[in-house]
Parts: sequence; structure tokens; C-alpha cells
Amino acid sequence: MASASIELPASIETSSNLMELATTSKDMPSFSEESLVSDVPNEGTFVLAKFSSTRGKKTYKYVCRVQEVSDTKIVVTGLKSYKRKNTFRIIEDDISIIDFDDVVTYLPQPENLDAELFKFPYNIDVYEV
Repeated sequence: MASASIELPASIETSSNLMELATTSKDMPSFSEESLVSDVPNEGTFVLAKFSSTRGKKTYKYVCRVQEVSDTKIVVTGLKSYKRKNTFRIIEDDISIIDFDDVVTYLPQPENLDAELFKFPYNIDVYEV
């Protein structure tokens, strides 16, 4: 087997220079953790979702918990703010089917205060009826 000879530029003479170049190269694409997060939520994930009024003149934003995910739709349970902008209570029988485009943002896993009450680490900007 013949060995190939590769000529390196003078600026890359030692392995330490090569390592420095590899870790500081501006030609390499960079990814934040957020850009690597899947666009498909998992069951139990909390999202901020948008809903249009019947006539489509207003857009509301609700905290929702994902119940089921299909190829094209997401089944969610709605939550309503409770005393504060970071505490939400599950609304019994408030089930909606939304499109993936209706997800405004994914929310962090909240602290579970009881079976139906959840507290997020920060205030959430909702627009509820």
C-alpha cells in the first residue's frame, strides 16, 4: 500500500498548532444547543401555543401540555394562569388539536406543585380569554 504525502501550510507544522486551528476555525459551522432541539415535542412537554378567535381577529396564547403527537397534529391540554404569571392549573376536559405551526415556543419542565398545578421558573407571557 503506497503512502500519500500531504503538504501542510507553514502555519500548521505541529500537532498543537493543528489542534488550535481546529478549535478556533471560523470556517466551521457552530450550533447552539437550542438549534439541535427537535421540532417535534414529546408527550408531557409544555408549550406556549397560539389559538385564533372564531372570527380570526384575535390571537390568544395559552400554556399547554402535549398529550399526543402525530405526523401532522399535536393533541394538547390547556392550562390557565393561577394567581401569578408563572403558575398554571390544568383545565379539565380542555383538549385541543393544534398544528406544529401553532407552537410559539417550548417551555421548561415546571415544578409540579400538586396534581394539576405547575410553577415555571419565570413568568410566561400569555393572552387568555
